[in-house]
Amino acid sequence: MKKHKSILMTRAFNDEGKIVPIHEVERGRACHCTCIVCGSGLIAKKGDEKKHHFAHDVDCTCDWTGETELHLLAKEVLQNDKKVSFTHLALDGVPYKINVPFISVEQEVQLGHLKPDIMGTTADGDSILIEICVTHPCEEAKIHHYRKQGMNAIEIALPPTLLDDVQVLDLNFVRRAINAADIRCISLNPLSEFCKRIAEHNQRVISKQGDELRSIRKEIRDSQRQFNQLSRKKSELQNTVQDWEVVASDIYQRAQQYRHQLNQEIESQQHVREYRKAKKNYDQLSEQLQRDYDKEVAKANEDIEKYEENLRKKARDHILNREVTRLRNEVERLETLRKELRVDGRLLSVDEYIQKLDARYENRFTELENNWLVLERLRPELQKPDFVKPENRRLPDLPIYNKYKQVRG
Repeated sequence: MKKHKSILMTRAFNDEGKIVPIHEVERGRACHCTCIVCGSGLIAKKGDEKKHHFAHDVDCTCDWTGETELHLLAKEVLQNDKKVSFTHLALDGVPYKINVPFISVEQEVQLGHLKPDIMGTTADGDSILIEICVTHPCEEAKIHHYRKQGMNAIEIALPPTLLDDVQVLDLNFVRRAINAADIRCISLNPLSEFCKRIAEHNQRVISKQGDELRSIRKEIRDSQRQFNQLSRKKSELQNTVQDWEVVASDIYQRAQQYRHQLNQEIESQQHVREYRKAKKNYDQLSEQLQRDYDKEVAKANEDIEKYEENLRKKARDHILNREVTRLRNEVERLETLRKELRVDGRLLSVDEYIQKLDARYENRFTELENNWLVLERLRPELQKPDFVKPENRRLPDLPIYNKYKQVRG
């Protein structure tokens, strides 16, 4: 553990054996002080450059440390302030703060074979033993003795880390450290007045918890009563359900028996048997007729396709032959007309000839439309020629000529 020897010594024994602070003694060797730890002579250094402190007069081996200084000043603070505050965990789990004032405070009082650091006495005559823990906590044997004797005892934990970066301790510093320290109760006398206050607080807690417990018990009783009522209702409902299940099973069995008996009676009647037999024959005939019908339909469709193909072939041949014949006749007629014009030696009337051509053209166009209607019925997939339109039924008008030469040309 780190020893804080850098802490300056401010407490020593005077020539009467009492612990005195540095500011109450003479300067130098005139202080007549000795070391609290080793008993060697000390010098009171009270200069202007460094804080006042004690130093050993001669070099020696001494176990004095900063922890020793902290321990001494803590006892001095408690003796000066004559009070202590600590907390005790109440029955409700909340720390209960206890403030105890003293009318007298003594250090290092011998109690049999034990010597606590501080013993404070209250106005009620109660005593509280205070152990100051800097480096070593209170021994278990000591705590056991305090508890066995029914003494009030607490332990104030002052960690050595408080001495870090500190050169000189003063009472205010240590007082703040004690107020912020972890203080635990190591033994309590239940007959002490402050323990009675703890008991009263716990009694209030117990009373409050008792009220809550009674309320909870009442709720439990009410819930148990409701549960018992529901259990009885549940049992009654279960019995009712079982009764209904028996009734339903009986009804179902009777219904099955009645159904079986009714079926037997129905099937045993003569007209029912005849109906079953006739229905079976009818179903067989219906199936056979359906098969025959499907077969005949397939054959008829095949014959119709063959017949339509023959009709289409004949129509194509007929139309082509007739068109060839018509064109040959037209060529012969035109050739005859050409010969007649040459033989006659004169030109027929142009208007009359044009009218004849229009008439023949319109007749031929009508025949063409009729032939296309036949083809369209035989072969719907053919596309109608653009020429077969109503506006092409007549030839376009010829231009007007005013000279015979132009007409003849």
